[in-house]
Amino acid sequence: MKFKGMSPLIAAIMLIAITMSISIFISYWATNLTEETTSELDNFREDLISSECNFVNFNINSCFYSNAEEEMKFIIDNIGSNNIKNITVFIIYPDSSIDIKVPNNNDVVSGNLKSFTIDNVNSGFTNLRIRTHCPRIFEETTCR
Repeated sequence: MKFKGMSPLIAAIMLIAITMSISIFISYWATNLTEETTSELDNFREDLISSECNFVNFNINSCFYSNAEEEMKFIIDNIGSNNIKNITVFIIYPDSSIDIKVPNNNDVVSGNLKSFTIDNVNSGFTNLRIRTHCPRIFEETTCR
């Protein structure tokens, strides 16, 4: 009996097909691994912020508005055990429009009071909402 070998052309095609199959499998695996790792890191980040935010709490001690100077002054009392960061002020008007202001030097150390001044505030606003770096931590008040 005579055995014939495989033709070089067929062997090359089979090698290319096997290589492509392996590369598709590795590509699919790497994509899934990357997505899972990214998702886990996002969850870890959210848990880290959430655990930090469990100890963030504050009150707005006073809020005054000056029509003549178009400025608002308020005092934040950090009654939590963590520092408050990235304070953002939302000034709410009766027509549902909102002015967003970020005060300078807007961190408040735990256990301290801090005064803030916001310039160029139009009169006629109804409420003032103050948010922090923690998504669910905010206070709302009216100014005199």
